[in-house]
Amino acid sequence: MISWTAVESEGAFNLACSRMERGDQTLTALKVWRGDFRLTMDRLRRLSIALEKSRVVENLQLFGHHISNECMRRVMQAVQVNSRMKQLDLGNNGIQDVGAHRIATAVRKLPQLRVLDLEINRIDELGVTALAKAAADCPSLRELRLSKNSFGDGGAGVLAEMLANSSTLKRLTIRNCDITEKGARTVALAIWMNQRCTLEKLDMAPFDLGEMLRDVLPAEVRSDSGTHDCNQSVLSFIREYHRDKGPKEPALRTKVILVGQGRVGKTSLLNSIIRSVRNESDPSLPDDVTEQKIQLLNEDVTQGVDMREFNLPAVTVPNPHNQFSQMAVVVAQGRSVTERLKVSWWDFAGQTVFYAAHALFLSVNCVYVVVFKPDEAFDRDLYRTWLNDIRSRLKGGDFASTPVFVVATHKD
Repeated sequence: MISWTAVESEGAFNLACSRMERGDQTLTALKVWRGDFRLTMDRLRRLSIALEKSRVVENLQLFGHHISNECMRRVMQAVQVNSRMKQLDLGNNGIQDVGAHRIATAVRKLPQLRVLDLEINRIDELGVTALAKAAADCPSLRELRLSKNSFGDGGAGVLAEMLANSSTLKRLTIRNCDITEKGARTVALAIWMNQRCTLEKLDMAPFDLGEMLRDVLPAEVRSDSGTHDCNQSVLSFIREYHRDKGPKEPALRTKVILVGQGRVGKTSLLNSIIRSVRNESDPSLPDDVTEQKIQLLNEDVTQGVDMREFNLPAVTVPNPHNQFSQMAVVVAQGRSVTERLKVSWWDFAGQTVFYAAHALFLSVNCVYVVVFKPDEAFDRDLYRTWLNDIRSRLKGGDFASTPVFVVATHKD
């Protein structure tokens, strides 16, 4: 049973600290909201000592005191020894990235924490990155409140990665956090793709979850867009949708197509990519490389299509570019490898005699690399032809649906 103690004066503060310092087991919840009473540096030091001695506080609310980084370090050291902590409210304290990192460290040591409230602070992308990782490592966490911070689309992307894999979080508030529609859509797609989604409440005003998922939701679900409970209705639909469809595995393979004129360096570019991956990403890659050639002529240049296939270390993440894709896979960079991505590299011959045959291999679900050599032999019209051929294979002729990279070679 929680026994609340609200502190609004010096006398009440001293009494609460004395009770905790004596090991009073009945003081399990402490609320210090700034009114006329402010937690100075000296008071925060005493409060930290009292919390360390108590070790039974389950609910701590310190709202509106603008706690410095050093004081936050001391308070978090005290908080993390209260292993029964269930709710931590540090709203409106001017917390920045350094403070957020210290809070994240403490959260990992609170096995019963259910609610973390950090609204109305100054947490940027770095801070929310630390918090998102800590939340992912805290399976007891059910509610995360981050509204009125300044982490923008970068922070939204980090939260999206957490949401794509979360199976415990039930409530998230990120309203008014400098997020644009792009960031809101990334968050929405992460929720949509999570087959173990447990989210019941989402507030990311001014953006509406139903509107961000308008391309994948049925009309009857979208019809609630703009109503107060729209997000709850959409979240309920997502949970039921994945429950009905059952577990699914992402398709851990993709195709990369290299096109361009002859002798502009397509094959050299591919060889360079393979060497780079072998040397930097995974020493075992040479054993994974297989090669298959569809050749029409026996010459020292690519004829027809040269196909190579090898695996890459990868992690599964939300795909902000394609709302119809359940999962995107990227090469791991400094993150724990969870999957292996099989990549087929199609190196198309650049001689004009083969152009008609190339159309047989172009498709929507792949990545295109258009290669050119910026010299006097560069054919601008032919370059436009390649882009037009690719566009004709895309849904609605929209390049936003399929990644297309343009690479200039021979810089040296």
